[in-house]
Amino acid sequence: MRFIELTSTETARLEHLHSTSENQVVRRRSQCLLLSAKGHTIGQLMVIFSVCRITVYNWFDGWQATGEASLRHKAGQGRKRALAPIARSVLEGLVEANPQNLSAVTQVVAANHAVECSKDTLRRHLKKVGVAV
Repeated sequence: MRFIELTSTETARLEHLHSTSENQVVRRRSQCLLLSAKGHTIGQLMVIFSVCRITVYNWFDGWQATGEASLRHKAGQGRKRALAPIARSVLEGLVEANPQNLSAVTQVVAANHAVECSKDTLRRHLKKVGVAV
């Protein structure tokens, strides 16, 4: 049997993160650590969180190695943004030149920057970086 032992400070911090964090991953992992400290077995945690044994062990190992930093996903995980390498000012200029035709903007981006994207992707990216469409 493997359990996580937490100090009162760690317990209070994990309870705070579990109840107030906007990130679902942080809430789940902190709850798992808290339940382990209260005596729940690995098998019980697997059922509660619908994960495999190795995942629970990875959460435990991460907590013991890096503490609170292990509760979040590492930077660089997930799909990379297609339009991130293109400067905001370049996109603003293209949109100003073609305000009613995002298809033309996607064609220019594809030709000049070798980035293929749809109008919807372009619209979402522009909204995220604060460019009015």
